[in-house]
Amino acid sequence: MAKLSPHWINFHGYGIDEVGSWKSDWVKVVDPNLEQCVRLNEEVGRKILARIFDFGSYDFTNLPGEVALDHINRIVRQEAFGAVDVWETVNEPGSLFRYKDVQWWVRYWIRMIELADQNGVRLCWGNFPPGAPPGVNNEGATNWEPFASVFEAAGIRHILGLHEYWGSGGVQMAMPWWSGRYRFLRKDCDIMITECGIEMGLWLEDGRHSGWRDWVSEEEYLRHLSYYLKMCNDDGRILAAFPFTLDYSNAKWRSFDTRGLGARIGTINDQVKPHPTPAPLPEPEPDPKTDVLKHFAGRVNTLADRVAGTLDELETLRRDMLAESKGG
Repeated sequence: MAKLSPHWINFHGYGIDEVGSWKSDWVKVVDPNLEQCVRLNEEVGRKILARIFDFGSYDFTNLPGEVALDHINRIVRQEAFGAVDVWETVNEPGSLFRYKDVQWWVRYWIRMIELADQNGVRLCWGNFPPGAPPGVNNEGATNWEPFASVFEAAGIRHILGLHEYWGSGGVQMAMPWWSGRYRFLRKDCDIMITECGIEMGLWLEDGRHSGWRDWVSEEEYLRHLSYYLKMCNDDGRILAAFPFTLDYSNAKWRSFDTRGLGARIGTINDQVKPHPTPAPLPEPEPDPKTDVLKHFAGRVNTLADRVAGTLDELETLRRDMLAESKGG
């Protein structure tokens, strides 16, 4: 399985001519159209992960079930619907440090999965930003407990999406919080790294986005990608990793553009072979003096969120019953 895969923002149109040179199994297309997807399927022979760009906009004042219904309806109405293998949910969900908002996301994903199963859609859910989800009380190793019900609903059909970035010093400088964070996940599920690469914005004080072209040579960036591919190949759960980005060379993202790297990345995909999957990283040993209160605080907050979620579900039920009674 060739895991380094093009992340193609369909902006200027030249990206489709490079996709085949990556020798990957997958391609990610943002806002796909039918003609290009058919060509990717038939001529280039790629499986397609698709993202609808403006799913990145969300409003916590809306009920998560209503947002999920809108998103699924928009997916199934896409002209490229039948040519796409997997569809992403919201990109880089925010407010993951607030328990109430986390539970909004949990209910959104569960409803998305329910509706996807009803409509024959395979999802890539999560698409968490680098460093997320946070740990208990926003500290330490990733805390996946609040998302247990989403993993249960997703089963083996739907895919977990993560974003992983590193700095100009290499992949190792960002481990294990910004890259390799998936190793804290002790779940047997398919994973896609739906964005990855150099993003110095994580370290720059002004927070501006700054990709590999601003910091390293082509040779050095290819070494980074080769190292990251070896990491991904060591974990059999990872289906693909998509370096950000191809064909979106406006001023904001030009420094990330992978145009011209396809053939050399294809060589890397040929040369770097998968290895047996190692065990995920063990959970850090708790310090009994400092971590016990954090542990129980996390459990209390999780219970509080479940109560809040139940109240929201009751409100949704009340609205549905009222609508039906008026319709009758």
